[in-house]
Amino acid sequence: MNDEESIKGEELVKETTLTIGQDWLPEPIDLPEGSLKPIYAIDTSSIVLGECRKGLVFAIRGTIVHWDPWTQRSVVVQKFEAPCFVSNENKTQLYNNLRKTLLGLGPVKKLPDPLKMVDRVRNIHERYLQKQAAEEYSNSILLFDGSLTGGTIDTPIGVLRNILNTASVHKTDVVALSKKTRLVTIWGDRILDLLANEPMSPVIMPIGDIIQTFGSHEYLGEIYIAKLSRYPVSFRVDIYSERDHRQVLADLLHSVYLESGYPKTLIEAHLFAYFNAFDSLTYQALLAKNGILMRHEFDIRRILFGLYGGIQR
Repeated sequence: MNDEESIKGEELVKETTLTIGQDWLPEPIDLPEGSLKPIYAIDTSSIVLGECRKGLVFAIRGTIVHWDPWTQRSVVVQKFEAPCFVSNENKTQLYNNLRKTLLGLGPVKKLPDPLKMVDRVRNIHERYLQKQAAEEYSNSILLFDGSLTGGTIDTPIGVLRNILNTASVHKTDVVALSKKTRLVTIWGDRILDLLANEPMSPVIMPIGDIIQTFGSHEYLGEIYIAKLSRYPVSFRVDIYSERDHRQVLADLLHSVYLESGYPKTLIEAHLFAYFNAFDSLTYQALLAKNGILMRHEFDIRRILFGLYGGIQR
């Protein structure tokens, strides 16, 4: 039901694709003994509720989940939900008002079609939550979903740099995990495949010195590939901290539980932000009470191909 990944499409591929520039790989790092640290995980999601003649209705939801490793308890410390309507007529005003109000940014002139605007709006809210977490919490570890790449189509370098600098002032580490990293070697093999057969765990490999950057993208954190469980699952891990990154990783692994090598606190942030089918029906019922009815679009694929026409949404 959540649409941000399908909406971004090729943009997601371009922003998460790096190329290894050497035919060798560095040695994995050794971790010291870890200490307990408070953990804060941030995530957002979006859902398209329906389309109309001029635009579409959607909703954004975001959460910050706090994990206390001493009491072994997690709490949702912040949650927001925002329904919205976007069309070609209002998208410029909507986007620029959100940029100014939440991130203090100036206006832009060129914007994509309303469907892709859903992810742009979601991303603004996600950066705003990350900014709040960086300002409010100290001596902690912040977990972001994604990477620490600035200068992308929806994340100005200045916004991300400000978030990271604010966290650094409060002596807070930022660790971002990407589930869909497409790192490849110069000979065409994905880095994730190279770690898949690694029998030991955790295995954390720094790759910042052997990647080729491109375009206007700026990688504001040090980049690692990490396999943190016995399962053949690896993640791209970006770290921004003035502390030794080995100690940051050791503290993170000492403080959180992992599920298939992924921090459970970040999983919980995703679950609390996720829209399920009942949420969609609830929104549609509330809109219907206000005279806005959802309709099923005519699907020519169903008529032509029957059961082979794909899943009807």
